[in-house]
Amino acid sequence: MSDKSESLTFILPDQRTLEYATYGVPAGEEQTTVIYFHGTPGCHHEAELVHDQASREGLRILAINRPGFGRSSPHPHRTLLSFSQDVLALVDHLGIQRFAMMAFSGGCPYALTCLHAIPRSRILHTTVVSGAYPYALGTDGMKLSNRILLSVIQWVPRFLVAGVDYLLIGRLARDAAHPERFTKALRLLFKNMPPEDQAALAVEDGKVFKIAVEGARGGLQQGAQSTVEELRLVSGPLGFDLADLKIEKGQLIMWHGAKDPNAPLEMAQKAASRIPGADLRVEKDLAHISLCIFKRGEILAALADAVRTL
Repeated sequence: MSDKSESLTFILPDQRTLEYATYGVPAGEEQTTVIYFHGTPGCHHEAELVHDQASREGLRILAINRPGFGRSSPHPHRTLLSFSQDVLALVDHLGIQRFAMMAFSGGCPYALTCLHAIPRSRILHTTVVSGAYPYALGTDGMKLSNRILLSVIQWVPRFLVAGVDYLLIGRLARDAAHPERFTKALRLLFKNMPPEDQAALAVEDGKVFKIAVEGARGGLQQGAQSTVEELRLVSGPLGFDLADLKIEKGQLIMWHGAKDPNAPLEMAQKAASRIPGADLRVEKDLAHISLCIFKRGEILAALADAVRTL
């Protein structure tokens, strides 16, 4: 696994800053660019987890931090749709005409919205891993804490965001003098994960865990407000009908673990049934993070194959 990619910034037309980083193969004429949509809370560091696999498949990963995460400027009135315009502005700036997309967990609604809003001629393929699909599809099988959080998040007033920040151990994430405290806190939280996910975090001599920590740390650098806004957006309506996506065969692969307690399989199944042409691939022995880690080689290979066969 590589060292962390140096992040870059781009100034959007409205003067907000957008932070991003690249992984996989360097920019070149023969490679395919894959926009990576991180989870919630999270940041570009997540994409380091697929650097080696992307390199083997000749893919360049462009991991973008959404508003309020990492060094990306907050956007108080953002929507799922507004971020698709941020993505377009960046790829246009970088001279990328066509690209694929890969989303993990909370990045799913953003990728689907890009698929809806961006001209289809520019999108080669979309892969979703452990996706957080519309809350309205049902929460059977979701762990209780997630169900409660998504049920009340729409009504959390701004003065309570500090409390959410406390629960998300945000203050520890920003404690530069004692970074080990955040690491220790996450290690305790991760003990509540399914055994499959705990095993995934331990692979590669703990490197996966370290990258997960840095992803969460970056996601909480500006406080919990952006995470609260994200959860409001994710738990609300997409703003379009999934059936309107009209996917052709091979354009959308949805990977999901049958043991996922964060985003239950039933939600993915219902979402796939509403999207004509969607390819749902279920791993019966994996959960949320474990799917991404233990199947990342297969996931990136399938993405590359889908792009090559267009």
